[in-house]
Amino acid sequence: MKLKGFDWAYLVIVLIDVFAMYKYPGLRLISKPLIVSSLLIWYIMQTQEMQRPVILTALMFALIGDIFLLFDYPLFFQLGIAAFLIMQICYINFFKSYFKKPEGNYLYYTIAIAVVAILFNTLFFTKLGDYKWPVLVYSIAIAVMVGFGLNQQFSKHIVTGSILFLISDFTLAYNKFVSPYAVLPYIVMLTYAAAQYFIVKGVSIRAVTQTK
Repeated sequence: MKLKGFDWAYLVIVLIDVFAMYKYPGLRLISKPLIVSSLLIWYIMQTQEMQRPVILTALMFALIGDIFLLFDYPLFFQLGIAAFLIMQICYINFFKSYFKKPEGNYLYYTIAIAVVAILFNTLFFTKLGDYKWPVLVYSIAIAVMVGFGLNQQFSKHIVTGSILFLISDFTLAYNKFVSPYAVLPYIVMLTYAAAQYFIVKGVSIRAVTQTK
């Protein structure tokens, strides 16, 4: 895929945020919200009258979740997870409109996603503390979202974005509740930014194509 103007700008924003994670955490008050807000603005400009309210809502709650998770307080973490849960529900609602029955390799991929969600909650349930049930609910939501994302007929970009979301969210959960490693937050952020990019890119390309 050839990168164009916004693609390069988005890449720079993400790299600045990753650099801020390493060197200047205070800068993330600006750089992290810029990731989704830039996607939101780009989506609005690209799709114009073809905008989907459910996608706009998903991105707005993703932005809210990003802001809450900047602050290391239990309440803000809970609010952030709640915001992302609403985002996941929005994506599920959009993806299922273009759902097709899993077949071939996609059937195995869908089964694998369910197995990953089940294994994570089974193996690490006792390590989740007070977050046992919230994590269970959220992991079910992400598994359902990725399942619909893999098996929608709208865009191949969404397939890629959905898989990256799975990697990002379960890496985040592992890092927070099971065993933190210095490199994991960077993996979380890079896969999350890429996931949002591919989903929004897929939705936008299809909307623009339909107007021609």
